[in-house]
Amino acid sequence: MRICVLLGLLSVLSVTATSAVSQAIGLLQFNARTRLVDRVPAVLYDTTLQRSTTGFFRGHTNKLTVLSNRLPTTNALPNTQFSLRQRAAVPFNPLSYPLSTTVRITNYRNGVATGSGSGTLVGERFVLTAAHNVVVFNGSLLVMASDSVLIEPVFDNGRPARLPTTWGYKYYVPNNYDENYNNDLCLLELAAPIGRTTGWMSIGFNKDRSTVGQHVWHKFSYPVRDISGRASYNGDTLYYEYGQAQTNRWLPYNIVIPNHFDGASGQSGSSLFITDNATYWTIYGALTFYAGFEHTGISPATYHAFSSIMRAAPINGPVSFVCYPNPVQDFLFVQVPVNKPGLVDAKLYDAIGRVVTTGQYSPLESEFRIDLSGVLPGIYVLHLSADYSRQSFKILKQ
Repeated sequence: MRICVLLGLLSVLSVTATSAVSQAIGLLQFNARTRLVDRVPAVLYDTTLQRSTTGFFRGHTNKLTVLSNRLPTTNALPNTQFSLRQRAAVPFNPLSYPLSTTVRITNYRNGVATGSGSGTLVGERFVLTAAHNVVVFNGSLLVMASDSVLIEPVFDNGRPARLPTTWGYKYYVPNNYDENYNNDLCLLELAAPIGRTTGWMSIGFNKDRSTVGQHVWHKFSYPVRDISGRASYNGDTLYYEYGQAQTNRWLPYNIVIPNHFDGASGQSGSSLFITDNATYWTIYGALTFYAGFEHTGISPATYHAFSSIMRAAPINGPVSFVCYPNPVQDFLFVQVPVNKPGLVDAKLYDAIGRVVTTGQYSPLESEFRIDLSGVLPGIYVLHLSADYSRQSFKILKQ
């Protein structure tokens, strides 16, 4: 009798485990430094969990923007309850949270910009965006779309904000992403923990899809080209829109804006999030298709795959410098690691290895600046050396 009960229990456990595994997904990891691709195994998780979110952080901007939780009654798109797009800097302070978490993503190949998209910081060194922003299919093979990806928070009106910038280091893409853009999401791991300054939003999932229509949804993005031809964009300005959404009938975790045909390229990867302006700022999807404004939703499997990567990363990251803005026009600011006083030697090299400028700096309040106003436009390499760290950065001088 005991044997039968035990066998029955093992059978139940086996079925439960199989169910959990069958719903889990693995990730493809693209390393921008080594150009190698690895597989991250699927993460077993509790499939009975109905909802979950990661944490958020308001950063060190010391400013907060309060977003409306009432549906727009004027200036809405025809046949929708979703607002017309407007420059974010008109009603808001671009350096305030959560605007500070919005990043422009620019692909570079051989030092030349080849395209841009949008994303949002979701950890001190992680950005959520669309997979098709950073990877492409070469036949049946998925490859990196460029040799480097520049991450710029709150790039607005053609100018980078005085916030740290960095480069994408690793790209995590669901292994079920395909040429039909199913599960078109990507978690970018950054070379530097800029989220400590900008803050970040949380990601989440909710199996109760009836709640989607009960919220007011918000979006910040960097549109490049309007598909309707009614507006003019070039990807250098942050825009805002908000309103009502609903689930996709056939892909229940996807979120759409019915009758919305006013999307723009460059908005790909921009987040759709909800907030009460106090206790949560949570992302549930990122834009995939402009027409219909369809956002790939964060399913439980994708949520657990991404959150496991973020949990595994060091909380404070490695000892490192942070350089910003990059690209730079005049002054390049360098943040030094916390509690790491002492002199920093800096050398700037041109593309053929000649020393352009050198200097020794004693940081004040964990930061110093390098005057590059007299340096010709181009791509340079900055070497920073201190007792505790030696690092090199690709610098684009405009």
